[in-house]
Amino acid sequence: MPAEFKCPHCGTVYGLTDDQVPQYSGQTLNCTKCGKSFTVPQLGSSVAAAPRAAVPVQPAFQSPAPGQPPVNYMGPQSYVSPYIGNPMAIVAVIFGALGFIIPVIASILALVFGVIALMKTRDPAVKGKTPAVVGIVLGGISLILMPCLLSILLPSLNRARETANRVKCASNMRMIGTAMMLYANENRGMYPPKLEALILTQEIQSDAFTCPSSNDTAAPGATPQAQAQTLSAGGHLSYVYVGQRMNTASPAYAVLLYEPLSNHNKDGINVLFGDGHVEFISRSAAPQMIGELQQGLNPPPSISRGMR
Repeated sequence: MPAEFKCPHCGTVYGLTDDQVPQYSGQTLNCTKCGKSFTVPQLGSSVAAAPRAAVPVQPAFQSPAPGQPPVNYMGPQSYVSPYIGNPMAIVAVIFGALGFIIPVIASILALVFGVIALMKTRDPAVKGKTPAVVGIVLGGISLILMPCLLSILLPSLNRARETANRVKCASNMRMIGTAMMLYANENRGMYPPKLEALILTQEIQSDAFTCPSSNDTAAPGATPQAQAQTLSAGGHLSYVYVGQRMNTASPAYAVLLYEPLSNHNKDGINVLFGDGHVEFISRSAAPQMIGELQQGLNPPPSISRGMR
């Protein structure tokens, strides 16, 4: 049965095999737990074994040479993992996931960090190969997939924006139509000879004369007079006025105001009619209507026949 002894200072129990008993009996050693020196008692087969600890410790002893100080032997050791972490692999996974929210930039960062992390795993002691590969895969998928999704979504977004612009454009025309009616009430039913007269005489802002789908901007100027002077200078008027010499007795489908085909991606145009309503004319009917107006036919016969 192996002999045992314990440190008199802290009570740490040490065990000796039968072969080690004669080597360490009576020797002075340092306790691995408290670090204090003590002398191993004379041990023999008749020495009763001390109570064993819950987790027995079997230190590796070395006989001290004569005249040398006591040997400081290795006692119980805590386990230390031989592997090294790889935080860049985790960063690659994070950016790979963000690539589906912030495309291109996050995707490229995922690929860069993933490749760096994967190169580090060439060292057998470095962990993180799996998350590094996951980060590279996510980054690659998001880099390829997101442009495809954007190519599908962008036309829908553009269409929604264009629809909103049509509504805003029609609202501008109705505002102009209301200002024309007020002007006519003050001028024996006659509409203004030019749209600039509306800025000078009515409560209407210059931005009402621009279509949001065009590149036109509101006529600059701090006063109505300054805005009126620059309204027709170019780039500040999105509509074509054809209500000169017309009055409030004009037919309901007489055209007062329309816009060029270029304003709404050539899908059609908004038109202000004599009864004050605004209608969007499709691109299939708009060119014929404009041609008839340029020929002096107002109301346009195509509109009168119900062509839309």
